[in-house]
Amino acid sequence: MFAIILSSVFFFFLTLSDAHAYLDPGSGGVLFQVIAAIGLVFAILWRKIKRIFTGNKAEVDEADRSVQELLKTDTSDKEK
Repeated sequence: MFAIILSSVFFFFLTLSDAHAYLDPGSGGVLFQVIAAIGLVFAILWRKIKRIFTGNKAEVDEADRSVQELLKTDTSDKEK
């Protein structure tokens, strides 16, 4: 497996060429927002994801309730 990854990386760097592309300053902000959003979703749902793979259904339901409570408090804050 490691040999496949290493050869893929080697092939990638072997075939690099100039892109002649322009990245404006807003691109960095968008990239940061995407990474932050993925990290936040993963952090919120981590217990639920972990429980799914460990097979403990009761704890999955508990994690689901905690996520629903979090979302409920978030929307109630917006209404005020």
